[in-house]
Amino acid sequence: MLVEANEVIGRLCKSNTDGALELLGQCQESAILLGNLIESKGDGYAELVEILENYCENIYQMSIAISAEEQIRKLSKKIQKQLIYLNNKIQHEIPEDKKEVVFFPYKASMWDSLESVWMAADADEDTDAYVVPIPYYDKNPDGTFREMHYEGDQYPDYAPVTNYEEYDFEERRPDIIFIHNPYDQFNYVTSVHPRFYSGNLKQYTEKLVYIPYFILGEIKPDDEEALKGMKHFCINEAVKNADKVIVQSEDMRQVYIKVLTEESGGSKEARDYWEKKIDGSGSPKVDKVLRTKKEDLEIPEEWLKVIQKPDGSWKKIVFYNTSVTALLQYDEQMLKKIENVFQIFQENKDEVAFLWRPHPLMESTLVSMRPELWENYRKIREKYREKGWGIYDDTADVDRAIILSDAYYGDGSSIVQLYQKTGKPVMLQNVNAINAEEEEQSKVCKVVIGDAIILNNKIWFFSINFRGLFSMDVTSKTVEYYDIPSKMLYSQKNAFGSMALMGSKIYLIPHNEKSIFCFDINDKEFKKIELNKKITDCNKTLFMGIGKYQKYLFIMGTEIPIIIRLNTEDDSIEYITRWEKDIKKLVFDSRDAYFRKQCIILKNKLFVPFCNANAVLELDCDSLKTVIHIVGMEKQGYSGICYDGNSFWLSPRRSGSLVKWNNKTGLERSVMINKTGKELESLSFVGITYYDKRICLLPFYGEGGESQIGSGEIIILQGQYCFLYEEADSIIYYEKEQGVLTKINKGKNEISRIGIRINCEEVNISLIMKEQENYVLETEEINVLQLMKVLKNKENELFLHSDILGVGKEIYEYSIYTV
Repeated sequence: MLVEANEVIGRLCKSNTDGALELLGQCQESAILLGNLIESKGDGYAELVEILENYCENIYQMSIAISAEEQIRKLSKKIQKQLIYLNNKIQHEIPEDKKEVVFFPYKASMWDSLESVWMAADADEDTDAYVVPIPYYDKNPDGTFREMHYEGDQYPDYAPVTNYEEYDFEERRPDIIFIHNPYDQFNYVTSVHPRFYSGNLKQYTEKLVYIPYFILGEIKPDDEEALKGMKHFCINEAVKNADKVIVQSEDMRQVYIKVLTEESGGSKEARDYWEKKIDGSGSPKVDKVLRTKKEDLEIPEEWLKVIQKPDGSWKKIVFYNTSVTALLQYDEQMLKKIENVFQIFQENKDEVAFLWRPHPLMESTLVSMRPELWENYRKIREKYREKGWGIYDDTADVDRAIILSDAYYGDGSSIVQLYQKTGKPVMLQNVNAINAEEEEQSKVCKVVIGDAIILNNKIWFFSINFRGLFSMDVTSKTVEYYDIPSKMLYSQKNAFGSMALMGSKIYLIPHNEKSIFCFDINDKEFKKIELNKKITDCNKTLFMGIGKYQKYLFIMGTEIPIIIRLNTEDDSIEYITRWEKDIKKLVFDSRDAYFRKQCIILKNKLFVPFCNANAVLELDCDSLKTVIHIVGMEKQGYSGICYDGNSFWLSPRRSGSLVKWNNKTGLERSVMINKTGKELESLSFVGITYYDKRICLLPFYGEGGESQIGSGEIIILQGQYCFLYEEADSIIYYEKEQGVLTKINKGKNEISRIGIRINCEEVNISLIMKEQENYVLETEEINVLQLMKVLKNKENELFLHSDILGVGKEIYEYSIYTV
């Protein structure tokens, strides 16, 4: 390596002086390390050490004369002779010195996180590699040890196992130790034998390497919200004590570095330390899955009885994974979900084989932490096993289930990240989605629309249960769906609060999402418009209301006191907050929203009512100056606003009175909303509109009704409505239960009603089978029934495999050759 570096230095001196100096420094460091190693072998190798010292002196002289081309050439020839002589002497005089590398797995099911690294070490003629499974204990609730487990007999035949009692690492002091257990004594459920805690192992090896037994969902280092959930993965005993930590990707490496640097005080020295220690080579678990072929698997006879059809062909296989976390979180509700899943798959057992694999620590965790829940879970498990219509997999080999199956269904888990590498579909189960086998459910269904716009002969809308955008042809009723890739999204449900059309672009306004999304109708592509992180990291619902003025969109905060002005020509954003201090003294419920959806723009003035104060905000759309008008009684908020040509009408946020208000004269009039003589105490409205000399209110829920007030007319529509908005010449609103979108053409006095239905099966298939995603969250519309239909209609595909130990070899070489 030094010989090659010497040749490169000669060329760099002419073209890249800084690069040459950096390489000279690296050569000198390498020579010093090599000299120290040779010196440790005894006085018989003093000549070799002297050669290296002279080499270092020549490197120093070369760095001084870096610009003197003739002198550099002479020194380079001299160094080359030294290195050739040194190489020959080392090969002939220093005896072979093999490195000793030991792997200490504890659970056989987690061996795949180390296996390909061991394979690379085992293939190295200069390394003696040992596989030494170590014992572990279940824990009692008070933290004391219970039963001891040793799984040395559960490892593959090709991995020769050495018993931990026969391998004395304290005496042998191996060069490198690999581990995958991060917790030492701080796991509530299990513990490896204290002798094998990372703090103890560190004392008896030159290099302790920790590789996590799990793969996590990828996040970005600048996603502050996601980083909060990463701390317990990054801050543990193995990371603290290891000399090298290997994580699944470069992004995850940056996540670890950021979390650990902040935890260490945030200094440059701390960051340098963690940057040197954390490596993002990848997870060996991927190697195992990608190199194993389905035909190489050993399938138990009892499994084949479930998998094979009478003609010998195979059914499609669904891998059902249940996690400890989900069961602890949802208790009995999760047990009901599991029973419901069993029922659905039992009804479809002739076409789809069901493979249930609960987390290996399910029993020990429940016994330790929730003994009453364990008893109910045990009954469900035993009933399932007794009936025998599905597979129960409690073996240590999770990779077999991944490779054998055609789709994944179940809880979020590290297995999900690994399963996605196969390219097969993944659906995460929703504990609240209790499915029933109904014929109509798989065909035509209504969707809960969050907002809609009408353009030419098409209705564009989004649903709270889907993550993308729909368009429906009004004449043919055909529906197209444009999916937003999950990697672009923060939230998968209730992502958006409203939408607006500007030219050929549709803007989706974030509700639970963290960015504005812009969809180009011509290009059919989505683009993100990022918001200030101080806003998006507040853990509150963001926006719903939206108003259009010239090239601007005015976007009203829901649970945050802010209004955004978005310039749709260049996507620049201005944040309007100067009114916040003035409204605080009027707010009567800080837990309620500031604004809902409705606002009105008259000329260049925007008017929007407060939900949590008896006030209306007036905003100059050009100068951005604001005025707050106090309107109505104290402790009354408003959900909507309309204008009758002279005065504004404000609908109550919850119970209360309809208020008529003239912003010029300040005159007010309160109108009690009645139905058959009784006040509608609990009626809440999504909006209010003025049409045909009548005030029309749309309830969010309730039966509705009609009421005559004086010489005018006020109408409360029947039904439950999701939204209402007005354009210059039309009013559009949506009735949730009926699934009907109503458009009123003011000029022509025409009313059209359009039922919105979609073919859920077609849309769901397009979701589940996305070529790059293959990942979806279960909802009422996108459920396990749809997943089964996808599999039944899908031809068996060839699965690409890799025989190269890519990740494992890289990790092994990194561990061997880096300091």
